[in-house]
Amino acid sequence: MDSTLSICQVLPPPATVIAVLRGHQQGVTDLQWSQANDLLLSCSLDGALRLWRVADAKCIRIVPDDSEQELLCARFQPHNNNLVVQGGSKGFLLSVNVSTGKAVGRVRLSGRATAIAFDASGLVLWAGDSRGAIHAFRVEASGRLLQLRKAIMASGPLMGMVFRSWLSMMAREPLLLASGSSLMLFRVEADGRLVLRNQMQVPGRGCLSPLLSFRRGVCVFLGGKDGQVLLVDVERQARLTQLQGHSAPVRDVAFNADESLLASGDEDGIVIVWMRRTN
Repeated sequence: MDSTLSICQVLPPPATVIAVLRGHQQGVTDLQWSQANDLLLSCSLDGALRLWRVADAKCIRIVPDDSEQELLCARFQPHNNNLVVQGGSKGFLLSVNVSTGKAVGRVRLSGRATAIAFDASGLVLWAGDSRGAIHAFRVEASGRLLQLRKAIMASGPLMGMVFRSWLSMMAREPLLLASGSSLMLFRVEADGRLVLRNQMQVPGRGCLSPLLSFRRGVCVFLGGKDGQVLLVDVERQARLTQLQGHSAPVRDVAFNADESLLASGDEDGIVIVWMRRTN
């Protein structure tokens, strides 16, 4: 949490830091690549949203949060990089026009806004908070947020949410994974309503593995406080394997596009990149 972001080239080895992005005044809490990988979105405890151009590692836009809250999560609208939704410590969820820097939509959650996920269309948004509630919103073309429903109360704060439109032969409907004190797998109805399919009592922040899920169920990699990275099948309530290498709690895990590489980062600032065996 030193307020910087590092862009690393992993392949070909050895892994190399090719740029360090400086500008935030406090720890960075969330980041996301644009779909074209040409932009990087970041938010911070300093209350600022920053948009970075990857080609020259330049910050091209700074948007302060007008509610004066620490920012904890942020996401691009999937089909419009000019619209970003951000959430923070006072529970405000804001949709922001990046070009103007103006908030075009604003709602307040029941706790700190800790996780955001869009559906594939970008028209439905789910936001999780520190009290374990998942709220569903419709996102209008203007960016205005209309609350659809408050869906689920989990047993603890939510750390992350991931939407996937199709994962496996066994689960053809869209799914939403919510992670925190446990893993909760929801079926997504056409109107954005969530129906709980499975819940597994393993804490941590997880990411879905579509490739493995297509073969064997609904597989999730997640990082734990014990420094391990677990692979679990939420559908079958099974722990499949564990990856050891971290000496501090793992904060996040993420795949590259074809799932050949898995990155995990811990509280000491160490990132380990794991390569999937092809045999």
